[in-house]
Amino acid sequence: DVDGLIEAGVGYVSINRFEQAVEAFDRAVRFEEENQEAWVNKGFAHAEMEEYDSAIGAYDEALRIDDEGEFAAEALVNKAHAEYESRRGDPLETVERALEVDDRMPEAWYNRAVFLNERGNHEEALRCIDNAFSLGMRTPRALDEKARALEELGKHEEADKLREEAAEQRRETETGEDG
Repeated sequence: DVDGLIEAGVGYVSINRFEQAVEAFDRAVRFEEENQEAWVNKGFAHAEMEEYDSAIGAYDEALRIDDEGEFAAEALVNKAHAEYESRRGDPLETVERALEVDDRMPEAWYNRAVFLNERGNHEEALRCIDNAFSLGMRTPRALDEKARALEELGKHEEADKLREEAAEQRRETETGEDG
C-alpha cells in the first residue's frame, strides 16, 4: 500500500525519525516509481538529515515525473532550500521556477525573499515577504526576514516592531497560548 507507506513516512518525519522516513519512502517508490509525493517527501527527510545531495536527487526525480504537477512547486521550493544549504546550484533561480508553477505558495515567496536579502536586493525582498504575508505566512521567521530587509534599508523602528512581534509569537508558541 503505497499511500500507507507515504503516511508512515510522514509520521516518522513528524517525530524526527528521518532514517525510518527515508526507508518508508524508499519502499513506496520501489512499488510505485512514478509517485511524485513519495519522492518529494523522501527529499525532505534527506534534507532534515543534512543529506543535501540525496535530497536534491529526490527532488529532481519528483520533477522528472512531472515538472508542473501537484507536488512540483513543493519539490522546487525544497530543492532551492537544499541548494542554499549545500551551496550548490542557484537557489534563487530554482525558487523562481517554483513561483512559475504556483505563485500562490507562501513558502516560495518567503524563500525568494531570503535569497534576495542575501544578494542585497532588500526592496524586492520586502515585496516578496509581503506576498508571503498576504498568502497567510506571518510566522516568526517571515517576520524576522522582513525585519532584516527593513534594517538593511535603514528602517530600524519598523524592523524593531516586527522583531518584537516575532518574539511574542515565539513566546506564545512556547507557553502554548493561542494568542
